[in-house]
Amino acid sequence: MKTLKAAVAKYNSISLILRILVGLAVGVVLALVAPGAGWVAEFGNLFVGALKGIAPVLVFVIVASATHRVLPGWTAALAR
Repeated sequence: MKTLKAAVAKYNSISLILRILVGLAVGVVLALVAPGAGWVAEFGNLFVGALKGIAPVLVFVIVASATHRVLPGWTAALAR
C-alpha cells in the first residue's frame, strides 16, 4: 500500500501537460506497433462512452451555476 501511495504521489507531481504528451506518444507508438489490435479500440470506446455519459450532467451543472450567480432570486421564484 505504501508503494502504491508513493507511485500515486509521484504521478501527481508530474505536470498535466507532460502527462498528456506522454499519453499521446504512447498512443502513437501503440498505433504504429499494433495497428490491428482490437482491444485498444475498446479503451477508446469506453472513454468516449464515459464522456457522452458525463457531458450532459456537466452542462446542466454549469448552466445552473451560471444562472444562479446571475439571477440569485430566480430559483426562489420557482420554489413558490
